[in-house]
Amino acid sequence: MTYTCATLEVSERTYREIEAKLRAAGYDHVFTPDGMMDMTHIGLVIEPEAPVSSQE
Repeated sequence: MTYTCATLEVSERTYREIEAKLRAAGYDHVFTPDGMMDMTHIGLVIEPEAPVSSQE
């Protein structure tokens, strides 16, 4: 079976942040030999904002 994988270029900082979270969660298998993250079936969402401190 074959499939097409579109690529999305991100900054190195973004890549490293996502990489660290995926590896910490045990998703080492998503990294291809050339360093691409094959994120099939993984959705990206925006992190919720932290509550604002009442002391600000």
